[in-house]
Amino acid sequence: MYKTAYLFSSIIHIPNSLEEESETSNKKDESDSNKEKNDVDDENNNTDGPIRTHPGNKVSYCVHCKGKTFLNQESVDKHLSSKNHLKNVKKTKKNNEKAEEARKRFIERMDKIDKRIWKHMKLC
Repeated sequence: MYKTAYLFSSIIHIPNSLEEESETSNKKDESDSNKEKNDVDDENNNTDGPIRTHPGNKVSYCVHCKGKTFLNQESVDKHLSSKNHLKNVKKTKKNNEKAEEARKRFIERMDKIDKRIWKHMKLC
């Protein structure tokens, strides 16, 4: 059951052989480090931060605060310095860290199951 959930919940490459599996794991490590570097660059280059605007729309919204919209820059500045916004930013960051940790544990668990299956298949 977990194997099928893992397969359908993510975009993964299913290796045909053990050699292919080891090659893909090396590529994953490199791509993960590149993604982390890109994420840091995006955070540094993102001038809007948590405030986004839909294309062709004059109304801006806050990513962290549900349902919060703005019509002008003054209201955006006021909102960014508010306690409620800062609290929501911390909450969002904490939730993202928890979700990432859960994903990592799930992937580790699936890798262990895969290794057991491969080991069992070799013995048969």
